[in-house]
Amino acid sequence: MILLTAAVAVFGLVMPVVRGTSARDLKHFKNSIWYIVYITFLLGMTYVGSDGALTLVSFNIATLIVAVVSVLVFYPLDVISGLSQRLTVADYMAE
Repeated sequence: MILLTAAVAVFGLVMPVVRGTSARDLKHFKNSIWYIVYITFLLGMTYVGSDGALTLVSFNIATLIVAVVSVLVFYPLDVISGLSQRLTVADYMAE
């Protein structure tokens, strides 16, 4: 799972360079960094939780940690990283 996460992150960094980076692509990537960190956080909590390899945290406590961190950290990052204007199909077809 860690390998898959690393592969997705590398793909996200390499693909815009391969197909020709535009300012829009960089903005989308910058706005999605929080999501990559969020998935990595969930992966880590699964690893240390009762269903993971280490079982350091009980299921109830792990669920509480994920809920609190998601609401207090990642939800505001999601709102802050939102695009200021709605993109349409025409915006994607223009390039």
